[in-house]
Amino acid sequence: PVQGSTLERSSKQDSKRSLFDRVKSFVTREGKKNMANSSTPRISVEEIAPGGAVVGRCEAADVNSFVVRLGCVVDEMPLATGDPVFCVGCSAALSCVDVLSAPNADGDRIWKCAFCMAPNAGVRLEPEELPHHPVQEYMLEPPTVDKASLRSDDIVVFCVDVSGSMGVTVEIPTGHGLIKCWKGSDKVRRDQSTLNPDGSNQYLPRQRRDVVYISRIQCMQAAVEMQLTEIGKQHPNKRVVLVAFNNDVTIVGDGSGQPLVISGDRLKDENSLLQIGRDYNAAGLKPVSACREAITSRLADLEEIGVTALGPA
Repeated sequence: PVQGSTLERSSKQDSKRSLFDRVKSFVTREGKKNMANSSTPRISVEEIAPGGAVVGRCEAADVNSFVVRLGCVVDEMPLATGDPVFCVGCSAALSCVDVLSAPNADGDRIWKCAFCMAPNAGVRLEPEELPHHPVQEYMLEPPTVDKASLRSDDIVVFCVDVSGSMGVTVEIPTGHGLIKCWKGSDKVRRDQSTLNPDGSNQYLPRQRRDVVYISRIQCMQAAVEMQLTEIGKQHPNKRVVLVAFNNDVTIVGDGSGQPLVISGDRLKDENSLLQIGRDYNAAGLKPVSACREAITSRLADLEEIGVTALGPA
């Protein structure tokens, strides 16, 4: 009997310990490294075993500081089944690190929130409705189709910087949605076929292979290309104008005609710039559904050079 009681108590402690370890991993993995330079006082959470002994300690989550990975906005995420479940005490959402009790006779479970420790009774979820990923995407309501928006032929202007500072490279993890779009561009494929036709290994010894170094202008090109694709799907009749600026201002338009370059003293003459805008043939712009390939090609041909003339642009 004594041995059985010890085993039962040990099993319960192991279960609590398992939850504590999972919460600790979830809290500290992202939060600890982002709080390293924070001036916010750190608070510890202790797991107390029966008898008062401390069996574990980890830093509590700072609710005033959190990390949002913008890559989640771009990456395709599996659509979760059902609706999200929120804590009655602090409104935290049920996640993959939480542990539910065994279902009772009615199929209800109890979820003890890992943030505020409030018990949430009556949680009834099918196995496929349980969160299984660190990031869950739910459809709160189906999207509405705005027929007037589909017919809209408004003009969208992309005003982009192509000055020399846009050649600065940044480090982006491989697999990021922006990288996928950038690698799929026509210009990148042309450059790779010219500079590395046989696709041989171009890495240096001990060079990181989980990141890609791309320039600011390449990030901009990939982002604008993604926007053009979305506009073409959701608003096929909208018209698009591309304007690039460095020491000059170039109105590329929809890519179907010759670019208009504005330079010299005209950049300092406000009335002249306003008149150029009035005289521009906006009525001749094609809808994005008809010019997306042309404007994407012109976008890929942009190169960083010169200084910045942001004011005139």
